[in-house]
Amino acid sequence: MRYVLIFMYFSFVILKEYMMLLRNYVGVIFILCLVFNIQSQELSDPSRLAHNKSSFSMSVFGGISLLGPSNDFKSNLTKAGFNNTLEGMFGTSNHPRTSRHGIIKIEGTYYFAKNKGVSVRVGKTDYIEVFGYKEPALLLIFESKIQEVALTYVIRSKDTKRDFYVGAVYLSHKVFNDHFLMQDPSDITNERIGIVVGIHEFLLNKKNYFIAFTGDFRWAAKSKIPVWNLSYQSLNAAIPTSKINLATFNLGISIGFRV
Repeated sequence: MRYVLIFMYFSFVILKEYMMLLRNYVGVIFILCLVFNIQSQELSDPSRLAHNKSSFSMSVFGGISLLGPSNDFKSNLTKAGFNNTLEGMFGTSNHPRTSRHGIIKIEGTYYFAKNKGVSVRVGKTDYIEVFGYKEPALLLIFESKIQEVALTYVIRSKDTKRDFYVGAVYLSHKVFNDHFLMQDPSDITNERIGIVVGIHEFLLNKKNYFIAFTGDFRWAAKSKIPVWNLSYQSLNAAIPTSKINLATFNLGISIGFRV
């Protein structure tokens, strides 16, 4: 029951800040966890998981990122004057604003001993759309996406109810245009090396499959965005050079199997 309460707490915090993002899947995640927790009061029998000294697992993570580039983009657009209100057929839009997408990662872990292993994780994180508007007719729309590859050292707790991990992460931060946009250059990519620490807290932990609440913190040096010059007909503007935060908390659910 304590795992349900923990998950409910994090769900409330995330829901409060990211209502629009979570509306499509928070209910599904909550029901999934609740059902499997009720089913598994016999949470992992250690003897079942530890009968082999080595094992391998694969999992898929789905969730959201907190922090990340969003606030820095909005701050920079505000300084450049792209913070005007736009009236449209669907109502009033305030700027600057961002729309955040969910994230997904795939992770493979090899346990070379009963409680130790290494993992490799790849995925897409901090995927956002950014909108800015400057009167009378400069509308700015672009996307920011971070691709991640992490190599971590894993330590499993003695009761096998959780994994802790720490390691290095490679990030490729791309800012690009998939919309009508007046900017030069249109694509910008920065690469960074950082660190990541995290935990898998198993909600359902069987010999051959598992579901875990996953949380991690990732840090890397800021991504540098050069000056953007914009023009539309006789209108001109510039977005100043900025440094974009890549540090983030990732929260979500991992579902996987063991062999």
